[in-house]
Amino acid sequence: MLILSIIIASFIYAYSKRHYVCQIIVLTNFIVSATMFILAFMFDGNIFTKVIVDLGCRPSYILSLSPKIYTIVTHMYIHGGILHLLMNMIFLIFIGMPFEERVGSKKFVLIYFGAGTLGVLLNALVTYSYPLLNPDVIGIGASGAIFGIMGAYAFLHPRDEVIAPLGPIITKVPVVLVAVVYGLIETVYVLFFVQDSVGHIVHVGGFVSGIYVAFLLKKYEPVKKEEKTDLGIFDKL
Repeated sequence: MLILSIIIASFIYAYSKRHYVCQIIVLTNFIVSATMFILAFMFDGNIFTKVIVDLGCRPSYILSLSPKIYTIVTHMYIHGGILHLLMNMIFLIFIGMPFEERVGSKKFVLIYFGAGTLGVLLNALVTYSYPLLNPDVIGIGASGAIFGIMGAYAFLHPRDEVIAPLGPIITKVPVVLVAVVYGLIETVYVLFFVQDSVGHIVHVGGFVSGIYVAFLLKKYEPVKKEEKTDLGIFDKL
């Protein structure tokens, strides 16, 4: 309940203070992880596992319409360790901050959470389509949403340059290159059914969903009317 309260409070704070949403999401992820570690250290060593079970998202929750359907959002704030958290948050800062500056906070929120939720929904559909995949595997982490931001950024502003890790180096490159490289890698993992601890289907689902949400936002964006200059009597000539 405490972890869930922190997540809800972050939404309220971001809305009331009009801060960059990306910054609030990053800060909230660190607060959630720190709280989990502190509670585990001070009270119950198993609390870390309990939180993952309670707030992580299983495909079985989604298609069975379980009361735990809220985990399609909460799973984005739960990480399996320091390395998992740092990798996701560093990537989110490098990609998410400039993207939010480009499109604004409202579109950022729609794409981030839209991709994050659609990513796990697609993962559930794929999991139930293939008997070899386990519908009770718990998914955690913000990577699906981050892949969505990456895909949307490359779709809307492909020539923008961002700082990103490509192999062993961190450099400034066009966001479309980052999207193509990571998108292809994850797609290969999915096509070859690579079984490891990484949610490759969620990554691809989030990536595609981010592009789709960005496409819809662009398609239905209100057209700004050009202001007509009043030329007085010359307007009639």
